[in-house]
Amino acid sequence: MKRKMIATLMTCALLTNGLLVGCGQQAQAPAEPPREVIEGDNASETSEQTQDSSDATDMAADSAETESSFQGDLPGMTMQFGYDGPTYTVVLENNDTAATLADYAARGEYNLPIYTYENYENEDILQFYDIPSRYEIPDEPQHYTEEKAGELYYSYPNRVILFYQDAQVEADYTKIGTLTTTEGLVDAVRDNEPLRDWNCLVIPVRVTP
Repeated sequence: MKRKMIATLMTCALLTNGLLVGCGQQAQAPAEPPREVIEGDNASETSEQTQDSSDATDMAADSAETESSFQGDLPGMTMQFGYDGPTYTVVLENNDTAATLADYAARGEYNLPIYTYENYENEDILQFYDIPSRYEIPDEPQHYTEEKAGELYYSYPNRVILFYQDAQVEADYTKIGTLTTTEGLVDAVRDNEPLRDWNCLVIPVRVTP
């Protein structure tokens, strides 16, 4: 009986230790970012509403055409570094990629999560934002060897890249926009603190008239 009790205590200790080790590690990004982060005001307040919203969004994304609903000039767009950080205005390029992204963002406030925010290649010059795979985004990539601070590019599949410093990165991108100013941009990127609940950074994106 005593041996069984000791064995049980040892098993519990090992399990507890394993849980503590897991909590101490950096959380891994889910296969797709949580809807509460991706879609700010569009997120449902209850689990049932969340499922209904998810189904509706998925159906809309599946049936949506790749061409934007915007006619003529594209709207303005802003991106903010954290909920309390500075906001920058983006002038969008006149192409299908930028138009489609603007079309999605126009449906409500979108909060792009960043799970990989340190120890990645070229982290001193760029930051990237992954968009869920349910959103279909067309692209017409061109070959680039040099980028300027404040330029935004789309990289297949479903990744938006912001260069916050001048760079010489050779890659195939579709340019989607440029920030109207780069003043304070480096500090804005580096001072953006991760959300405690999700262990990710967040970039609110809004379409403006």
